[in-house]
Amino acid sequence: MEGFSEYAISSLSGVKFEYFESPFLKLIYILLLVVTIGFLSALNRNELVSENRKNKSVLAFLFITISSTLIGLGIHIYSVVDVILSEQSMMDLEGNYVLYFITDYFLMIGFIIGGFRFLRPTIHQN
Repeated sequence: MEGFSEYAISSLSGVKFEYFESPFLKLIYILLLVVTIGFLSALNRNELVSENRKNKSVLAFLFITISSTLIGLGIHIYSVVDVILSEQSMMDLEGNYVLYFITDYFLMIGFIIGGFRFLRPTIHQN
């Protein structure tokens, strides 16, 4: 994701851009992967729910998670391009943790919403 983000920022701003400090928190991806594996194994153990219902729940969960991540990535790319084009300090943006790591925050928000809204009811359905 970092390479795509650097490419998008470089092409939008017209300046060769490389991150000094990665705006993507790798530990969060590992944690969410482990939790997702737990969700999917719990969903698979529920034999009272049809396969079609399970598939719809997983697809809705993935759609919410991916779309929220893309929204966060768009906000992050826009903020970096704005800093570059207005010749502001990139260090100030890196110091603004909410805006700099907004992709991961949106990923977590989408993950939580998708998990509670789609996976949890299907896992606990009797």
